[in-house]
Amino acid sequence: MAYSLKIIIVFIFILFSFRILGKRLVSQLTNYDLANIFVLSAIAAGPLITSDFALALTGMGVFMGLHLLLKVLGMNHKMREYILGKSKMLIEKGKISEKNLKSAKLTLSELVDELKDLGYTNVADVEFAILENTGKITAVPKKDSKMAKGKEICSIKNAEAPAKMEPQE
Repeated sequence: MAYSLKIIIVFIFILFSFRILGKRLVSQLTNYDLANIFVLSAIAAGPLITSDFALALTGMGVFMGLHLLLKVLGMNHKMREYILGKSKMLIEKGKISEKNLKSAKLTLSELVDELKDLGYTNVADVEFAILENTGKITAVPKKDSKMAKGKEICSIKNAEAPAKMEPQE
């Protein structure tokens, strides 16, 4: 019975923690958010395996306090970049940045696949592509580009990348 009560209390405390930490923690995850989830999970498991229940709950409280402190510090632009990292420009003015692709640990093929998922049939149709902190790629089309729609996207996903999708120097 005591073990069941611990599980209920930990569950309620985790729900309370997520409520305080915000919905963003479980939606578009950054590395920072994912690390928070892993640490919170490890701390939350503590009360279930240790006899010092109060100490484990204190650990969760300290963790939430640390998270909130970092969130406040993150309101400063420089601190936010340090904590979350910077977005990377993968395509700028229609040119693929090999340097940023490499630092983002992305291959050209992966970039092309992501652009296909966004509806672009050709890299040349993309004016800007940005790798966000969440790992999501955002693309801005060139003014004269034609984006694929519906069935076109399905056939594009199954096609091989054409030679004209090579990086432009």
